[in-house]
Amino acid sequence: MVSVSQVAQAADVSVATASRVLRNPDNARTAGQKRVLAAASRLGYNLSFMSGRSTRQILFLTFENVLSATSFFSTACNLVVDGVNRVIAPHGYNLLVSAVGLDEVPPPSLLRKEIDGVIFHGKVSKEFREKYFQDIPVIGVQYADLDIDCSCVKIDNRAISALAVRHLAAHGHKRIVFLSDESESLHTRERLAGFREAMSDCGLPLDPAWECCWQRELVNGVLPPFSAAEGFAERLIPLFSGKDRPTALIGVDFYRAMIAVQILQDKLQLQMPRDISIIGSSSHIPLPADVSWISDRFDDVCSEAAKLLLELINGGNFAPKTVALRPELIPGKTVLNLR
Repeated sequence: MVSVSQVAQAADVSVATASRVLRNPDNARTAGQKRVLAAASRLGYNLSFMSGRSTRQILFLTFENVLSATSFFSTACNLVVDGVNRVIAPHGYNLLVSAVGLDEVPPPSLLRKEIDGVIFHGKVSKEFREKYFQDIPVIGVQYADLDIDCSCVKIDNRAISALAVRHLAAHGHKRIVFLSDESESLHTRERLAGFREAMSDCGLPLDPAWECCWQRELVNGVLPPFSAAEGFAERLIPLFSGKDRPTALIGVDFYRAMIAVQILQDKLQLQMPRDISIIGSSSHIPLPADVSWISDRFDDVCSEAAKLLLELINGGNFAPKTVALRPELIPGKTVLNLR
């Protein structure tokens, strides 16, 4: 069977362009689009396989190489459903949600091509994308992969840290810790880079010891749901025991910031916000009304991805791009004003 990638190569266009033309052959206008149809005819590609086969179904795929299925369905799935459905439901589409394990076995709906498009979250191997993503429109969320010929929507992770640092600096904080137990993750790397940039921009000291980052263990190659504060106490207690200890902590998310505060309270009798101010990002867990946090807007990320996907399904023609949404600061009472 001739694949879309073979047609794209023969027509000297991207796979995304070939896919759009083959889905809507009657809309071919440009020379490149017409080359796609000519190549499809020459190679014997079955146009009926792509055109006129709408199932009115969108598939959201999350990959366990970045988040366990248990974690996804307990924390993020509701945000995906809310964010995607607010866009696709008015157009008569149904949403399917599935997780792909490390064995990369696809769900039946993808195997049988019973979908009109895919929104995916995670790292996709070359083998998987060549086997399952070639003939359908796809949009990534959170993980922009230049090897995949598609667009991506993500939160601006650097801006999350920049908002946190600037908020703390405006309240007189100078000695600030960045905390994460997932140092190898993309979002931690980007947020740490944003932390360094913002500290420098604000003229604040950058002490390497205040970058409290490490990677917790994988279980069978998968990052398990967070269940224990392993590694926190042994790193935080020495850091906050000195005379010139930090006055504020930025958690890679608010949950970990709260764990840090609990440890410092139990072991060193430090109180929040009197002794330690905290801020972190969230969108997965309900937060008290009086905390300082930054919304990473995952539901909005999914909505924007759904908009792009519908545009592709309906024959839209745009070059692959990365759309970064700006996070939102919600000030509260967990940051003490030192001024």
